[in-house]
Amino acid sequence: MSSLERPQVVLVTRSIITDNSNEILLLRRSSDCFHNTGLWEVPGGKLDPGEDLPPAQEREVKEETGLIIKASRRLVAEEHYLIKKGPYEGSLFIGLYGLARVVGGSFRLSAEHDRFSWPSPEAALEFYDLTSGTRNALEVAQDIDR
Repeated sequence: MSSLERPQVVLVTRSIITDNSNEILLLRRSSDCFHNTGLWEVPGGKLDPGEDLPPAQEREVKEETGLIIKASRRLVAEEHYLIKKGPYEGSLFIGLYGLARVVGGSFRLSAEHDRFSWPSPEAALEFYDLTSGTRNALEVAQDIDR
């Protein structure tokens, strides 16, 4: 890549979803997943070309969980790094984390994940196998609520 070319950007939106009990939805990546296999994360995924953040956030959560959400805060944390292997090798990864509440839908787990949990915010941070981005976003969200 010449110094004038820009790397491809993989833009991902993730949602820290709370229910009526203020518990947080965590999903564990299945063994079929190439990236972060077996780690716990909050729902989300890549934006489609030209897609805005709120619709992408709602679409990804519905695809992965069947839940309908309403964003309550668009950005609480971000992560970024250069992807080192896989189909997006050499691309810049940018993950944006927001807060959302469940407003409808029926929960179902997508094939990308093999387990789910609804821990309290404090218990969520006790999961030793969270993705680094999820851990950081949960810590920032907890500080916002204080």
